[in-house]
Amino acid sequence: MQRRLQPPRQQQNQRDQPGPVQAFENVGRTLAEAGATWRDVISVDSYHIPGSADFIGEVHNRVMVEQFRERMGDRSPIWTEIGVAALGAPKMRVEIRVTAVVGHDG
Repeated sequence: MQRRLQPPRQQQNQRDQPGPVQAFENVGRTLAEAGATWRDVISVDSYHIPGSADFIGEVHNRVMVEQFRERMGDRSPIWTEIGVAALGAPKMRVEIRVTAVVGHDG
């Protein structure tokens, strides 16, 4: 049986860990509560405060890719990276939303 899950968007906590790493930790906890793991993720939308007007930033890109590899191995979900002017809290720099499918054979 397949079940499509859309955990709530997860936000990073700037005080705990820098940007993307904490956002990945937050999403991982939400996935676990839903009975899923990062290996069940099929789609990722990440929202970033850009480093400049026309580029999200090399650091965020590098850390995001490192986190995907660490948590998903060779799986490659669809990833949409979006630059935004602001997020939910003044110190937030990254927010991640995922869609996971539990019970697939993938």
